[in-house]
Amino acid sequence: MAFATLMYHDVIDGSGEYDVSPAQLLEHMRWLDGEGYVAESAAAARARLERGDALPERYVVLTFDDGFRSFLRAAEVVNRFGFSASFFLTRDLCQERADHLDPAEVRELSELGDVGGHGTTHSMLSKLPREQARAELREAREWIQQTTGKAATTMSAPQGGIDRNVVRMAREEGYAVIGNSREWPNRGPQVLSSGVLHRVPVLRSHSLDHVKRIVSLEPRFYARRGARFLLREALWTVMNEEQVNRLARLRKRLIPQ
Repeated sequence: MAFATLMYHDVIDGSGEYDVSPAQLLEHMRWLDGEGYVAESAAAARARLERGDALPERYVVLTFDDGFRSFLRAAEVVNRFGFSASFFLTRDLCQERADHLDPAEVRELSELGDVGGHGTTHSMLSKLPREQARAELREAREWIQQTTGKAATTMSAPQGGIDRNVVRMAREEGYAVIGNSREWPNRGPQVLSSGVLHRVPVLRSHSLDHVKRIVSLEPRFYARRGARFLLREALWTVMNEEQVNRLARLRKRLIPQ
């Protein structure tokens, strides 16, 4: 059975592309609850699959990236409906930025949901030398362990920078689930065997109908996303990160989502 994974970032009344307001998040969770969805963290999904449990007919995984202070509020909204979520934290952002979680807040969040890694510097792991990428994976996990007293078994790749080498190193470093940014449905056997979790971003500009299309696995939606992913992968072979990002910004201006 296939299922979607939602990827959120800061939950704030902001103007950033990846900002989702508290009201939007509440609307999304209320709709999922009303439609009978079971919404869980990446860790809970992995545990289900390892036990051999059948996934519920209506199932979705919830994730949040970067480590914003708003995650505490987000966790409360998620938990209000009996759901759970994974919160992926970038160590240096949490240590250096006031709008990110401090150590006490990280510990508090770990009592409200699954806390996983998101690198140490938010660098694209697939573009780093292998030993540097491995160090990011290891040090992020160690920091979470030291801060929360709990082992991190899940992570997401900053900026979607993932390839076979990153996945292999992540699993060697103790991560059982590695979230990417490929907008594609997941299947249980694939997640269990590879450890890779496909995720679809939720943006400020997205309506509730857009979220419905994601979680209901609408074929036309994913066909377009799949084509866009393949194009982006092809561009990575001939362009650097800044060039690809500049092209993506131009596309968004010309073809709004």
